[in-house]
Amino acid sequence: MEKDRILAIEDDEGVCRLLRHSLAREDYVVRITHSGEEGLIAANEEPPDLFLLDLELPGMDGLEVCQKLKENPQASSIPIIILTGKGEESDVVEGLGMGADDYIVKPFSPKILNARVQAVLRRHTKSISTPAQQEQIQCGPLQIDTGSNRIILSGKEIELGLPEYRFALLLISYLSNREMSEICQEILADENPDNVISRDGMALYSENRLGRLTPVLEALVSSGFDSPLLHAFYALVLFEKDPERGGGYMRQTAQQYAAAEDPLGELVALSHLVFYHVVFDGDARNAERYLERAEVLNKAYFDRLSVFSRVAVAQNLAIGRAFLLNDFAASNEYLQIAEALAEDRGLVNLVVLNRLVRVSEAYVRGDQETMMGVLEDCVRFANHPQVSHLHKALLKLMQLKCSALIGDFRYLQIQKEHVSDGVGAVLGRDNLASAQLITCRLEALNYAGHYEEALQLCDESLQRPRIAENDLVRPFLNGCKALSAAICGEESVAFGAISDCRSEPGGMTFRRALAKLFCARALAHLGELSEAKELLYRIAPFIIKGGWHSLGLQLRAQQLLLPGNEPGDTIGALMADMRERNSWYLQTLIGDDYCRFYQLARDAGEGESFAREILRKRLMLEVDADGVFYPVLRISTLGRLELSFNGRVVAGTEEFSRTQRECLALLAAAAGHRVPQEEVQLTFWPDKSPEKARSTLDTMLSRLRRLLKDKLQPQPVKRYLKLQKGVLGLEGVAVDAVEVASDIARAREFVRRREFWQADATYAVALERWRGQFVPGSCSADRAAVYARHLQQLCLDASLEWSELLNESGQMRRSIGVLTHALSMDRCNELIMKALYRSQMRDGNIAAANQLLVQYEKVMKSEGCGSSEIARVLTSFKTSDES
Repeated sequence: MEKDRILAIEDDEGVCRLLRHSLAREDYVVRITHSGEEGLIAANEEPPDLFLLDLELPGMDGLEVCQKLKENPQASSIPIIILTGKGEESDVVEGLGMGADDYIVKPFSPKILNARVQAVLRRHTKSISTPAQQEQIQCGPLQIDTGSNRIILSGKEIELGLPEYRFALLLISYLSNREMSEICQEILADENPDNVISRDGMALYSENRLGRLTPVLEALVSSGFDSPLLHAFYALVLFEKDPERGGGYMRQTAQQYAAAEDPLGELVALSHLVFYHVVFDGDARNAERYLERAEVLNKAYFDRLSVFSRVAVAQNLAIGRAFLLNDFAASNEYLQIAEALAEDRGLVNLVVLNRLVRVSEAYVRGDQETMMGVLEDCVRFANHPQVSHLHKALLKLMQLKCSALIGDFRYLQIQKEHVSDGVGAVLGRDNLASAQLITCRLEALNYAGHYEEALQLCDESLQRPRIAENDLVRPFLNGCKALSAAICGEESVAFGAISDCRSEPGGMTFRRALAKLFCARALAHLGELSEAKELLYRIAPFIIKGGWHSLGLQLRAQQLLLPGNEPGDTIGALMADMRERNSWYLQTLIGDDYCRFYQLARDAGEGESFAREILRKRLMLEVDADGVFYPVLRISTLGRLELSFNGRVVAGTEEFSRTQRECLALLAAAAGHRVPQEEVQLTFWPDKSPEKARSTLDTMLSRLRRLLKDKLQPQPVKRYLKLQKGVLGLEGVAVDAVEVASDIARAREFVRRREFWQADATYAVALERWRGQFVPGSCSADRAAVYARHLQQLCLDASLEWSELLNESGQMRRSIGVLTHALSMDRCNELIMKALYRSQMRDGNIAAANQLLVQYEKVMKSEGCGSSEIARVLTSFKTSDES
């Protein structure tokens, strides 16, 4: 038997070695070319049976090569598999639209490569073995031309790849009760049409390709076809477009299969209904009812499902067990089955969802390390073309939830509008994911002590019928409402919310236990101490048995804060456990509770250092030698000079004299914010004698203290500005420039450890605060000037590093935004300009890229550069883009 010949057009030598060795082991004849031009020549010399085509080639890119192959009569019928490392869905869609048959995203394993190659060659062999036959099939508004493999809707061709076309052809022939054509018979290969259509449709769903058939499915439904097969696949595409209608069609599908006594179809439909109710409307009662019935059918019929249906069913049942019942033992059993099947076939879309279930388990257990690690594993697939918009939205939501769990709301503040719009656009405004986003916002408001806003948001959310009916979110909203109302003095509202929490139906789950912890803290705030203690006592066994460690810390904390708490636990033990778990934020506590922790730890003589660390992180409070709390003074230095307490600006640039500004800049730039008095004197008054310089310094400091005395009341100035033992220093302060530099260092460490989503979040937080130069116009002191230049360069370098990370993950638009911001800080920076030009070109914004060249030419002329130098630099821009 003649061996299949494969022509690979790939320039990466590592990928070439993988292709050569992997495919040779499977007995294929492999030829490799390293550019588009070479590949086109080789295709004419010796047409292969299959092309493997890289999209990112030097010179002629892969999309252009694909187009030329399809225009070449010798090569137009040869199947093409796209190889891409860009993770750009638009490029893959364009390639498939040109006639490519499949795609593989780098990096890929030999197993996935061989599976895809075999599948495409098998489909191609079937198609060419069928006698050429031209047939026009009319089905409602759809017209199928079997000779050219085209489907026309209302005179316009629907862009489909071969797998989607074959599925549509089978489905249309089946629904219209036509005698199967020879082409369909060849595809069926004597199999039952129901089984083949179900299998192929679930394969497309698993690979995130079913959505391309939306116009076909809509046309068939609108034509009045009443088939559970049709309704099932139409429901799946509607889950990302109109979830409520999708849920209705899936319920209809389950009923039709049950009436027809088809347990396989009923099992698959019921499992999708479990997924629907968990993700979209939070109807736990119906979801649990469907889950119970599906698990009965699963035991009897799971092995008779197609592989793709088995993956979906196992995954959906895992989601039900995890999110509805917090039964992670059973959930993990299902996940093991789903992961083994999905990974073996390279079904990235389903692998991501499996990982998200594991993240939810780590979240419930308070296991930050596992949670972050699994999320990192997910995020590397975030821009993979197989990953659906739905799963991307869920992934972003889990990132925000995990950030909230550890008390880091900065990324949420930056991303909230973008994420809210994205989640709403994909899932609708009143689904579980959107409601969970509300819980993140509520936690952020409570964290900041904005309880009135939190109460208002709770009320607004609970007045929306679909959120009020959402069993998975309502308990949290009522618990949060109880605590916010209690703090705001709305006692009747608080007791009403506590009553609503108590009347929640169903057994004790993580979400209900969390809601009751909010209620217990509300009762304690209202003075109902015995009732609060009793409630904590009742929920303690469930928290311990469930292994909900984050709730366990909150339970112990509330018990320690109540008078007459049970013996056996101590503040020192609690602080030690919180330190071990890196948990300094407990969501059901209020600010005063952390002050009481410190007082308890100080009195007990144990855990005091961590309790003090928590105070600074959580409340921006310091403690003096007498145990008195005072607020940290924030000093903003980037783009302006401002002093603030708890977000309230108390002094700005214009209120300080030039020397005072320069002195504060010098102290802010110094290590530990301390500078020897002699250095200060020599810096500002180098021509004066030591005695006169000291006198001038005393005068300047006296005026600065008087100014600050008025601004910092009731806090004494000496807490923050000190001159002791010949050293001038700032204490009890937080300087934004130092925090930005620290965040950039953290982001780089995340990159070094290949923890890219945390690097992304940390870069975002750091550079969002970069609003300009360090104390502009106030850095005449050498130390301050050096620090300002270092910080500016640090931020520019970080922008380049971050933009490259974004480019590599296919997030070109975000990369362009980062570099545009950096360029606004340094309009003459050639590296930033070049990187921005390159990003614009890679994103296809040729006009914007050319405009950058025009702008930079003007900048260079204003800097006095000659015409030859300008031409050389602008040419280097284009050369770097080509390379």
